[in-house]
Amino acid sequence: MPDAHPSDPALALYHTLENVQWQRSFDARSLTRGQGYARQGRVRHGTRPEQEGEMLVLRAQVDGSGRSRYLTSLAVDPHNPPMGVVSDCSCPVGRQCKHAVAVIQSFIDELEANGSKRPGITAGA
Repeated sequence: MPDAHPSDPALALYHTLENVQWQRSFDARSLTRGQGYARQGRVRHGTRPEQEGEMLVLRAQVDGSGRSRYLTSLAVDPHNPPMGVVSDCSCPVGRQCKHAVAVIQSFIDELEANGSKRPGITAGA
């Protein structure tokens, strides 16, 4: 796969999430609940996407039920789309959870709200 990703990790992550069809990495319940968490503003930003070797990584804290706050990390490899999204969370589920969906959806929504939408990418993915 040619390296068509911008040097900005945020733009590269945005493109890569679309290319790997990130929603396929999560079950329907996690998608629905995680997108709800994103709409409710439960994702606490504080880290920007980073390039770590071949991987694009995003970390954030997500407010869970009650007073719980979970540290959620996710990674994608732009050169290996079949890998999809790999996530890790401090919640009881541990991986591929609603908190990771919330982080991704918030990241995408924030980029698009700030006018960072690129040609050829549709909103609401």
